[in-house]
Amino acid sequence: MVGGYVWLNEAVWGKKDACLRVGPGESDGLKVRFDGECEEDGQAFRVVFMAGDPPVIDPLIESGQPVELAFNTPGARVFFDAIPVRRGRKWFKQFATLRWPDKLNVVERRGEARFHVPDNVDMVAVLSLPVGGPTLRARVWDVDATGVACICPAHPELPRPEVDNPVGILITHGRIEYRLHGFCRNVRQLSSNSLRVGVQFLSEMELDPQTVARFKQLLDDLRTTEIRRGFRKDLRTTVSYSDE
Repeated sequence: MVGGYVWLNEAVWGKKDACLRVGPGESDGLKVRFDGECEEDGQAFRVVFMAGDPPVIDPLIESGQPVELAFNTPGARVFFDAIPVRRGRKWFKQFATLRWPDKLNVVERRGEARFHVPDNVDMVAVLSLPVGGPTLRARVWDVDATGVACICPAHPELPRPEVDNPVGILITHGRIEYRLHGFCRNVRQLSSNSLRVGVQFLSEMELDPQTVARFKQLLDDLRTTEIRRGFRKDLRTTVSYSDE
């Protein structure tokens, strides 16, 4: 976990982008940018609001309740809860100061066996708990033909997956739906607003063959697209020097 705090320091001082969440809903997220430490507030750091409605954090400031912050590193995504201290404005920018967290949760990206879904790829999963029961909307974190890991909202009024229970999974990408089934294999609390849920699919023999074939094709297409994007990015950042 020491590495997580190193990443947090780098994010704060490097003024990296992050997501601030005040609740589990789809509209509860705000885009922020870290903006260094705040000496006037003691053990606190600052974020600048880039998109969203900053006053939504005011009730949490008054009650002393935490918000969730999450940011990406090259190989992981870091989640943590932080207590907002105050909100203000400097020139044309609104900012908030928050206490340094006591705990971080790092969700690392796995090797090439799993396809990590980038933030710019819209892939949503709806989990039925158990199959046919209450549903939970989630974002796909990584996926392959054997299973999927999802970042799910957490709230006392929302259903919570239970390990070893059957799960129905409806994955949507590009308006195309893929209906799969499996079992919940792990649940990890990431913050007051988020869970990481791992689902193992049933064997291919137990699933609809056409759905499996279409889903494998989707994964192949996504991997190919990301390889091409990475190649183009490398080309843009490559500089050649010549004495001629």
